[in-house]
Amino acid sequence: MGTPDAAFDVDESHRHLIFLTFIRMLFRLKEPKINFFTDPLPQGPNDGQEHILYALNSLARSPVAVSSMCGRSELRHIANQAQLFHIGHLAASSDLINILYPAIRFFAGTRGIHNDFKSVHLLVAALATANQASIRKLIYHCAQILALVRRYPTGWIYEPFIVFHAGIILFLTAGLIPPPCSSAVAGATLQLDDIEVTRYTSPSAKIATWVRDGGDKVISLDRIPVLCCREGRQELLEYTAELLKRGGWEIGREFVKLLFLFRDPI
Repeated sequence: MGTPDAAFDVDESHRHLIFLTFIRMLFRLKEPKINFFTDPLPQGPNDGQEHILYALNSLARSPVAVSSMCGRSELRHIANQAQLFHIGHLAASSDLINILYPAIRFFAGTRGIHNDFKSVHLLVAALATANQASIRKLIYHCAQILALVRRYPTGWIYEPFIVFHAGIILFLTAGLIPPPCSSAVAGATLQLDDIEVTRYTSPSAKIATWVRDGGDKVISLDRIPVLCCREGRQELLEYTAELLKRGGWEIGREFVKLLFLFRDPI
């Protein structure tokens, strides 16, 4: 798997297992960083996650690009692997994830690391100020997950977890991106959940530039013309809830209840 082309020689019966293994490795690398007992231990620069991400990138395929060349069962596997690809990048993207989890737990009514959400929000905002590129990367991967689930639902039991994960992180991080200036024109609109027709799951040049450099763009999603504002984030909650309800899973309905804890009071 030294190059993306070489990765396509992987036997299809093994590809999904390899994907799951890489995702588990990425989350396992995160666990020591949010564990009170191991926090004092020195951590490497990336703890090997860059190598895992490289391998993951080499295996990823866009379901849009192959949809006309495979059957339903195979397409479900490819769509699920694309979801896992973005989840893996969420886990590896930055230490913001370590702070977002306590924020979610707080709103869910459990005792998190911080018992005051204002403190959590201040920590998230401080990290966002220090590294806006990490915030933009999280937003991109979350938007892609929601787009994949909307267009290529797999019906797998852990899909509600993926949807909730992406929706709530997107809700929290979108509030940390400055809203577009009033001078922003229609041509500056960037729809982040536009699934690119590429062999891999890489973003378009415009999206990649925004993730790297930022800029005064109007960030949008399907049916959400302006994401990075109060109204857009509330619309995002409703949109995510629709995706959670669609699968018919009981856990999806429970996630909707948690999701709506973030809604503005009527």
